[in-house]
Amino acid sequence: MRAEQFSETVPLESWAVVNFAERQFNPQRLGEFLGQFVRFGGSNGIVIRLTQPPIVHGNVNDVEGCLRMAAKDAERRSNKPCQILICIINDFDKVYNRIKLASDSVLGIPSQCMQASKAARANPQYIANVQLKVNLKLGGKNFTVAPNGDPRGIFPLESKPYVIIGADVSHGPALVRGDTANRKPSVAAMVGTFDREGVKYAGVLRDQPGGTEIIQDLGGMFAQLVDNFARHNKGLRPARLVVYRDGVSEGQFQQVIDSELMQLRRACMQIDPAFRPFLTFVTAQKRHNSKVFASNPKDADRSGNVPSGTVVDTTICHPKEFDFFLVSQGGLQGTSRTTHYKVLYDDNKFTPDQLQSLTYRLCFNCPRHTLSRPGYSGLLRRLARRSRPRLHRRRRRLGERDEQRVERVGDGAAPGASELGGEYVLCVREDGGGGVAG
Repeated sequence: MRAEQFSETVPLESWAVVNFAERQFNPQRLGEFLGQFVRFGGSNGIVIRLTQPPIVHGNVNDVEGCLRMAAKDAERRSNKPCQILICIINDFDKVYNRIKLASDSVLGIPSQCMQASKAARANPQYIANVQLKVNLKLGGKNFTVAPNGDPRGIFPLESKPYVIIGADVSHGPALVRGDTANRKPSVAAMVGTFDREGVKYAGVLRDQPGGTEIIQDLGGMFAQLVDNFARHNKGLRPARLVVYRDGVSEGQFQQVIDSELMQLRRACMQIDPAFRPFLTFVTAQKRHNSKVFASNPKDADRSGNVPSGTVVDTTICHPKEFDFFLVSQGGLQGTSRTTHYKVLYDDNKFTPDQLQSLTYRLCFNCPRHTLSRPGYSGLLRRLARRSRPRLHRRRRRLGERDEQRVERVGDGAAPGASELGGEYVLCVREDGGGGVAG
């Protein structure tokens, strides 16, 4: 990692450091770390033009004020808007959510938190991992899975504009222990790509009645992602859509078809009657009891599991329907668990090899690490988790006593935050503010 060049970088011209752990990370050690940070940035391809960023003393009782002061200092020193805030923290649980709430929702400036105990060692590998996240939040690309164009024809989406969409619902806990009928509002999250390589995502959020698995406003969320795609592609709309839906059981498949699939179709008609992209709708399930073993030990990997990329689409699959099991990662310990993919709708006319290859490649698209499911799944979890402090703050500000009341996320977001169609959007990997990963 230390010697690798990022695929696409953005110069770091205006940034600041907020030190919330001065007792463990004194100015001398911080200076040494920043020197290493600037030096290793060049080896990864990041051009750090502001080599001596302003450093602000952090106060856990006034996180928003500290971040605002640091952003202003960075702007004064560089004569450019602050691109990112680096925060050194000690007590992760106490201050992390406050930092993300202020940076995402108030300032609209990405932030990157680092544990003081790890940053103090200035380990080259740790610095490289931090810069991997920083580059993404600046709007860069760390890597792409494969070059454009595939002579074998197993990545057919590249011939036309396309969007990879991931959707999931995160459910809150019960308001009273044991009372599953009364829950805190659930959060529906959706992310969609907007670049040719399918590695940059933008995300939208809605909250809905607690325990509701079917996404209530999927059409509106989808319309925002299409608008975002058009803004980044000279007004062009996608001709192909591939939707991966997490978190639904087999008993809910018909509900998903009747509600969510129909919402997508209606949304396309509302955007433009002539907008009729080809659509593939796939569910991804991890909660099943099917496991795969190598019949011949020679075919197994070092841990005794089947190799990464193993696909099973016969025998244990449905004889007539389009489904398959995929092992996207080699197991280090224990038995690797497969992900079960079932195609509910497909007018892209994918062959099994094409969809299986596409799904496998997407498992390596997460900017932070590889996943057992396509990269969108890790982004969805972080997006939903990061949204909850904002939702709680908004309800307190409005004086809401009924926590089951459904409100859209982020009406009246602060200037500088990324907005699509008037709704606040946490941008997972979009140019500008509001970064999610990290």
